[in-house]
Amino acid sequence: MNSNVIFEGGMSSQDCDYIIKESEKLLDIKESVVGETDSELISTTRKSKAGFIESYNPKHRELWDVISNRLWSYVNAANRTNFAFDVSFLDSVQYTIYEDGGDHYDWHMDTFINTPNAYTRKLSLTLQLSDGSEYEGGNFELNDGTGQGLPYDALRKKGSVLIFPSFLMHRVTPVTSGIRKTIVAWFEGRQFK
Repeated sequence: MNSNVIFEGGMSSQDCDYIIKESEKLLDIKESVVGETDSELISTTRKSKAGFIESYNPKHRELWDVISNRLWSYVNAANRTNFAFDVSFLDSVQYTIYEDGGDHYDWHMDTFINTPNAYTRKLSLTLQLSDGSEYEGGNFELNDGTGQGLPYDALRKKGSVLIFPSFLMHRVTPVTSGIRKTIVAWFEGRQFK
């Protein structure tokens, strides 16, 4: 089993541009928070802007349909060959903007250890919407315990999709110039046993 799966060029450039355009038109994009609820404070752990594409929001329906169906196909393929996790739910999708001046997200994991929810995040997905030539810094790093690192060239390609277990530590290094835009999604299932 690999600790991650990359679908290089998983989404077309046109699809990425459509997602950016519609997200910036429809979403309430604001400073990102850290934690499971919106009541959490912004911390030094994270500096970025984000908005959520929600399955239950009628204004997001068309965008949700375009994104969620495609993302599920990648998660199902990766899960079948690598993880075999029980995943059955996708609540919302995060559109994230990292701007120059040091926007980043320090080491963290996407799973909440003490969640009261019956379901927990099991697989995380990042879709690269920007081309890597549009920004400097902003590298996605994954700590899977092997010390091998990720192929940055593949991850920085517009349309690339990365899937990994939500309990692995990862980060986005500071963006030093330009703007990095991504989609992040968390696929949930019943608590691990």
